[in-house]
Amino acid sequence: MVDCAVDAVSFEAKGHGHNAEGAPATVLNSIMEVTREAGKLGIPGMYVTGDPGAADEAAKQGSLSIRIGLGWARSHSYTAGQGAVMRYTAS
Repeated sequence: MVDCAVDAVSFEAKGHGHNAEGAPATVLNSIMEVTREAGKLGIPGMYVTGDPGAADEAAKQGSLSIRIGLGWARSHSYTAGQGAVMRYTAS
């Protein structure tokens, strides 16, 4: 178990292999599994309100199969939002 975890992949997560399908909730579910009780989860990755090119109808509406009950049972704290990328890449 870890004290905190970061999902830096976001909704573009895929399975393994050459022909892997999209699995947008995979990273979020994985970090909830490996983070200890009362741990913190950082979600700077991008999750969209809709994705017309998604593999299934739910994801097209921005709905993902996230195990929120697991996060709730473990009392995780979530911090989300886009990072200030331009702040770090500007010269």
